[in-house]
Amino acid sequence: MANQLKKHEPADVAVSVLTETLPKEAQDTRFGAVLAAIQEHMIYSETDARGRITRVNSAFCALSGFDEDELIGSFHNVVNSGTHDPAFWSTFWKTIRSGQAWHGEICNRTKNGSFYWVDSVILPLRGLDGQIDRFVSIRTDITDKKRAENALSRMGRVVEHSANEVFVFDAESLKFMLVNRGARDNLGYEAAELLHLTPVDIKPELDEATFRNMIAPLICGEVDMLSFQTIHQRKDGSQYPCDIDLHYAGTEKPPIFLAFVQDISQRRKDAPPGPIRSADGAGQPRALAATSGKGLSVSRQAAAPVLSRPQPIQTDQ
Repeated sequence: MANQLKKHEPADVAVSVLTETLPKEAQDTRFGAVLAAIQEHMIYSETDARGRITRVNSAFCALSGFDEDELIGSFHNVVNSGTHDPAFWSTFWKTIRSGQAWHGEICNRTKNGSFYWVDSVILPLRGLDGQIDRFVSIRTDITDKKRAENALSRMGRVVEHSANEVFVFDAESLKFMLVNRGARDNLGYEAAELLHLTPVDIKPELDEATFRNMIAPLICGEVDMLSFQTIHQRKDGSQYPCDIDLHYAGTEKPPIFLAFVQDISQRRKDAPPGPIRSADGAGQPRALAATSGKGLSVSRQAAAPVLSRPQPIQTDQ
């Protein structure tokens, strides 16, 4: 169990250390001092062998919203949120009644009905007769962490099912880290295949040096967003034109790029004929100041990129 606990994130290491420090026998002479330290710094409760609460600390009361006299004598289902199914609790009780420690995340309910999450370690303690006579619960509040995880999960579902193509790629290696279903379906690649590719691999008009030169203003903070049109190539070799809005998240570890891509094949077919803007004589990009919320717009031709204000672009079909 100790080895398993050590694999958790740094926030859980303190729980692991206390678990290993706390003696399993209630009569151990170190028990009182260790228990006092735990109660002072963590969310703590004790129950008898049947699970009836016999002791709680102030941190438990503050988090749950219950007074001490409301909790003493009650079972822990007084804070049961109904989140976990019977199989979860069956495994929980089977583990601690067998004399083993249990470690996991539990969603509880406060007195006013709101939910909170705790990272919990439950330790069975034996009396002088060798039988389990109490359970000690040591907890840390992870409510904010779980809320953030849930928000990310919801956002992930929204992104996955977005009608637009969404790409996340590493800022250094340029390798894709996440590609949503819309992009996978249009490109014809499986998710695992795309993890070995970069944006350059699906942009036949661009080489890596040119692409890195294009995204440099984002990395340097000169613009907040880079907007451009280019061509994407599918796994089967067919191509389609697209609009791209590219963002840089430099504070992420590691830094990443987030690209929102729209297939504009139909729009190109429906657009009236118009002039094609060509690169300047030197074939070099002309930098323009970012406009309100739009960043730079890069109109791509077969040659080097041309930075210009957004305008219709017509290519041969």
